[in-house]
Amino acid sequence: MSKKPFRVVVADDHPVVREGLTSVINQHPALIVCAEAYSTTTTLACVEQERPDALLLDLLLDSADGVTLIRELLARQPNLKILVISLQAEQLCARPCLEAGAAAYISKIRPTREIVDALCKTLDLPPDETERPPELPVKEYSFPRHLTRSESEAARLVLEGLDNQQIADRLGISIVAVKVRLHGVYRKCNVQSRTQLVAFLRVR
Repeated sequence: MSKKPFRVVVADDHPVVREGLTSVINQHPALIVCAEAYSTTTTLACVEQERPDALLLDLLLDSADGVTLIRELLARQPNLKILVISLQAEQLCARPCLEAGAAAYISKIRPTREIVDALCKTLDLPPDETERPPELPVKEYSFPRHLTRSESEAARLVLEGLDNQQIADRLGISIVAVKVRLHGVYRKCNVQSRTQLVAFLRVR
């Protein structure tokens, strides 16, 4: 009799991010997404109802205090393994999350497969070795044709994980110019944040 898969809740307030993570997690033979949450309230409800083995948690879920949420979740379910994902700098945010009881922290900029491998590690599972097409490196992502060259350049640097100041330094332009370029990217891609942009470009 085969062992039941580990049950996972995916909590992120961007539907395209949840869908992408859920799709890849469900490809692992030892994992299954039992619920998706889009806010702190629905995360607490899903964990209470589903009693999952692990939670993939966006640190800034609906702009709430993620560290406080981690503590509350673990107070309710001490054995829950929480993998925090965020666009926030790891050197600033990882330690408070780990001290609150999270099992691990990983940047949202990392390829989806790496995030899922990190999830496996928190559950003491080997990574999924199923043969599959490799994820494209940043330089090979397909950017929408209606982006200008300067907009595509800015979007590429977002995918590399650079913040606005770093993009400005790399391109030799002002932060205001960076914001103007990214505003154009967001509008043309019909997204409202870096998280949504990264997810949009990765699923193309």
